[in-house]
Amino acid sequence: MPPGFDPAGGFFKALYGLLLGVFAKRGLPANARTLTMELGSGYDHLAWSGSRKLRIVARARGRLGVPYRLGAEYRPGAAAPAATDCSELVQDAFGSEGLDIPDGAVNQFGYCRPVRNAPGAADLGFLHYMSHRSGAFIWHVGIRTEAGTVIHASASAGRVIEEGAAAFEARAGWKGWRRHPELA
Repeated sequence: MPPGFDPAGGFFKALYGLLLGVFAKRGLPANARTLTMELGSGYDHLAWSGSRKLRIVARARGRLGVPYRLGAEYRPGAAAPAATDCSELVQDAFGSEGLDIPDGAVNQFGYCRPVRNAPGAADLGFLHYMSHRSGAFIWHVGIRTEAGTVIHASASAGRVIEEGAAAFEARAGWKGWRRHPELA
């Protein structure tokens, strides 16, 4: 069950409706105080999506040190992949929470929505490369953490690493932050 979910919330809502119906027909007793109750399911979407984002980050963090290999493919949820690339790391982390996201950094960039406010946990940061022949194209993606860092499969480091978000944003070709549509 998602955090903040109150399974009894529906019972109390029904009881409140019943009491309102009874008193509407009979009228309130002279000495009665009015009954007020906040209606709602008890489900807190912000708390639930926030914890979901933290679980995505935790999944990516669990892959720290996994060797980098361009084009690596493995089933999301695999216990310990032999190697990964940046977009496969993203697919694995989001897939662990039941969120589909396409393979390939360029496809992930197109699938996710721009972040209009401050970036947060599980937002994706993208880098692009400018070529005279093919123009600009997205070539790298990383996952932002709650601690203001980015986890990504780095070709230059040869493994999955975690580094400061400011350093990631300062790289040549910084393209910006984007958010999975189901977390927007």
